[in-house]
This record gives sequence, C-alpha cells and structure tokens, in this order.
Amino acid sequence: MQTQFVMICSRDFWFRPLGADTRVWALIDAFSAEGITVYLINGESAIIASRQFRTRHDARETLRAEGYVRLLEDRNAQATAEVPDAPFYVDRRMPAQGAAAPATWSDYGYGTSYA
Repeated sequence: MQTQFVMICSRDFWFRPLGADTRVWALIDAFSAEGITVYLINGESAIIASRQFRTRHDARETLRAEGYVRLLEDRNAQATAEVPDAPFYVDRRMPAQGAAAPATWSDYGYGTSYA
C-alpha cells in the first residue's frame, strides 16, 4: 500500500497532553475546498483522524472543549515541545474518506473520545 501524504498549510499547532511527553497534535486547515478541516497528528507526523467544521471558530471551540491548548498560548510547552514535521501522512488505521470515523481515541490507541 502506497503512503498517502496530505498538504497542510497551517503550522498553528494545538496539543493535548496524554501523559509523560506524549501529545496528540491538531492543525486547523482552512485552505481545503471542503471548508475547515482539523487534522489530528501523532508525534511521528501521521494523521490519525480528521474532522470537518463549518467555521474556524467551531473548530477552535471544539478543540478547547476537548482539552486541546494552542501552542502559541503555552510558553512552557513552547520551550519543551517538539512539533511533528511535514510531510504529514495518513495513518493506515485511519478510516477511508467517507467512512465512519471511530467514536473514540481508543480505536486509534489513544484512549479518549473524539466523535
């Protein structure tokens, strides 16, 4: 199976700590034809989930409600965090385009809800 790479223009990283030095990263991409897409990315630059939103505001509010923090707003994290590098690629466990997304992070091995 060939690796599928995704061009994400934003580098405005959000993160959610999952434990000692483990984070899930999020990027809000407003440049796709389908509207606003939030990509969730692991530390190895793999896209582990994505979700569509109508507005950037909706995407930001959902991320905040789910415990994500904008990296630019956390000076401590800025000093220690290593953000994933492009190119970003689709994790093979991620559902195909149009398929139902898993209801929980545990379906991806991360343990908390993202539905």
